[in-house]
Amino acid sequence: MTEISGYFEAIKDRYALTSDYTLAEKLGIAQPDANLMRRGLKVPKPELCIKIAKLLDRNPVELLLIAQKEGRGNRQGIETAGVTNPDL
Repeated sequence: MTEISGYFEAIKDRYALTSDYTLAEKLGIAQPDANLMRRGLKVPKPELCIKIAKLLDRNPVELLLIAQKEGRGNRQGIETAGVTNPDL
């Protein structure tokens, strides 16, 4: 699990969401994307980081920095902005 995926779990806990489908609805994204991000296999775009931060009453910069770090530091095929890491 990546650091950013913990925020997805926090949203599920805070809003009593029971599935990735309800998580996706809350975030306004597709269910497969919610599943991949929650499992740490995809990094959210900046707009989504800001939305997550607002839902959790957190500083958006915190999430943006974490997402950027995880997107750059990945060498395991995590998707960033819908594109699989080209360095693999």
